[in-house]
Amino acid sequence: MKEITHIDAGDIVKTKIEADEFIGQVDELDSLLYQSQGSVEALFSQSLAYAKKEALVALFRSHEISLADRAQVKTALSQIKYLVESLPVVPIILAIDPKEPTVEAIALWFRLQLQMPVLLDLSVDRSLIGGAVILYKGFYKDYSVHKNLVDHEKTIQELLTQHA
Repeated sequence: MKEITHIDAGDIVKTKIEADEFIGQVDELDSLLYQSQGSVEALFSQSLAYAKKEALVALFRSHEISLADRAQVKTALSQIKYLVESLPVVPIILAIDPKEPTVEAIALWFRLQLQMPVLLDLSVDRSLIGGAVILYKGFYKDYSVHKNLVDHEKTIQELLTQHA
């Protein structure tokens, strides 16, 4: 059995909401492993969305975790749960409700910049007009259109007056 890392956990979940749901599902799987005699893969199918189940099965296979060995599965699930819970959370306020490809792109950007996966805690504030506000480790960065308009309001007013 190969060691499971934060990178592996980051491959399974990208957002805080996903992580919270996944942790609940892992807890459910943990109790099902004791109560049920069905195959582990069938229990995964019962508790997880298809994409999560496939990601978890692929992770287990790549780390040589036998789905037939319930003790190994329980240990691996416990490790994954711990790793997911320990991923840093980055609050981000967006002007739009992002689609899955946007979330994937933002998560990848943070992963490349920080050299580690993070959990995105996404919220929406339409008053930003466009862009995003990022809060991380005490830093506040406002990359919104609203902020740019406010910062350049005087210049915009002057230009509008000149061309009116």
